[in-house]
Amino acid sequence: MKRLIKYAALLFALILAASIIGGCLSLGVSLVHGLQDELSYRNEFDGENNNGIWYRDDNGDVIFLGMHFGNSSGEVKSGSEQFSAEEITSLDIHVGSAELIVEVSDGDAIYVEYENIPVEYEFYIDDETLVIDKEDRINFVWNVSFEEMPKIHVSVPATKVFDKVNVDKGSGSAKLIGLLVEDCNIDNGSGGLGISNVTAEELSVDSGSGGVNISDTKAKKSVFDSGSGSFIVKNCELGETSMDSGSGTVMMEDIIAKNMRTEAGSGRVEISGILTGKCDFESGSGSMSVVVYGNEDDYNYRTDMGSGSFYLNGKKAEKNYNKDDKRAQYLLTFDAGSGRVSLEFDASKTVNVDTTLENIPEVTPENTQNNTQNGGSYER
Repeated sequence: MKRLIKYAALLFALILAASIIGGCLSLGVSLVHGLQDELSYRNEFDGENNNGIWYRDDNGDVIFLGMHFGNSSGEVKSGSEQFSAEEITSLDIHVGSAELIVEVSDGDAIYVEYENIPVEYEFYIDDETLVIDKEDRINFVWNVSFEEMPKIHVSVPATKVFDKVNVDKGSGSAKLIGLLVEDCNIDNGSGGLGISNVTAEELSVDSGSGGVNISDTKAKKSVFDSGSGSFIVKNCELGETSMDSGSGTVMMEDIIAKNMRTEAGSGRVEISGILTGKCDFESGSGSMSVVVYGNEDDYNYRTDMGSGSFYLNGKKAEKNYNKDDKRAQYLLTFDAGSGRVSLEFDASKTVNVDTTLENIPEVTPENTQNNTQNGGSYER
């Protein structure tokens, strides 16, 4: 009987020890993930987070003191793949912490070059879509080697027009350069994201804590959603625009937007450019500054302020300030809580965008020529 009790106690001790070890490992992984996300957010585009002690490999798996926590074997590969551009109409890319670049080139084919990526990564065509993804596998691997940051570089023909480009990424950096696409959808985690010289029918960017930088880009419709990361847009034509932001800073400079809807929480928002149609701005506790490149006579504006203050052309104005002129073409509305709202007009400034998409029926290389119409009025 005593021996049975002894064995039972020993079994209980082993189970308890295993639970404690498992909990410690889980806590360690959580701490490494959190620290990795924070460093990736602060460093944004450098993507270099391997300090020799811990780092996150591609697809978000954690390497801590040589131990691998995640869904890959720990083995890596480098090489290249070539695909016929004629057989591909869309891109579907899923990466974790890899450094990703998708850009145009002078070639006729689509090339994928990769370095130090997990061997589970696959490159294949599915229903005219080039898929870059990773086979799921659950492993706990001891790996004493520390590889360089994984890298994936996709080159596409400069004249190739894609039906859809979908990028789902984690803590790694990503850049999209020069693409022509009808529907561009980016889901960004904690890593940095850069978009430049992209022409799209619809551009959608959903970002968490990672920094986003968009420049020299044109779209008929733009949908942006940002959490705590910075969101910077410069010298872009955005078409019908929606911008939702949490606590992060939003800076949109020299833009052309129509029927713009902006909703911000506690973050700072600064917008300047040509705004047409009916544009609505809503803010919680953060400050908001809007500079319109145009004549004030062309705009009506209405404000609904809480405890915050409203400034018009640099001077403090009434909180509930309404201008209703039947001759005005456009309408600006402001709904704010405790933050400060500033509205200014500057008819001397313009936006240096080399083309607009107002009358373009579809995105094609031939249709990205100069066309300078800004858009219509709002319905009263």
